[in-house]
Formats: sequence, C-alpha cells, structure tokens
Amino acid sequence: MSGSNRELRGGGFDNEANSLAASNPIYVLPSDGVGAFIGFRVASLVPEPGTGLLVMVGVLGLAVTRRRAGVSA
Repeated sequence: MSGSNRELRGGGFDNEANSLAASNPIYVLPSDGVGAFIGFRVASLVPEPGTGLLVMVGVLGLAVTRRRAGVSA
C-alpha cells in the first residue's frame, strides 16, 4: 500500500469475524474516519477460573474461617 495509508489490525466490535484477526490488516487514509475500527483489547495469559474452581475456593475459605473461629463443622 501507499506510504500515506495507515494499517489497522484487529477490527472492531461490529466487524465480521474475518476482520478480527490481526493477520488481516485494514488499510485506510488518515483523512478517512476510522469509526468502529479503533479500540483496544484486554488480554491476559491467565484464563478466567471456572465456576467449579470458584465454588471450591469459597468452600475452602469457609472451612478455614470456621476452623480459626473454633466452630466445628
């Protein structure tokens, strides 16, 4: 593409699925409005915990709290 074009990667919330891949850039002129193409994503290397894990941590937390308070289960 020409040196005056800008490359956008990742698409926006209302784009089709094939536009969301970072490997599929969109080229626009700086004078063109980019509208829904601009935004940001929050990424993490740690996956969200599942419901089972959250319940298990809650039950263990209650058990520890009860044991420290001297209440028998």
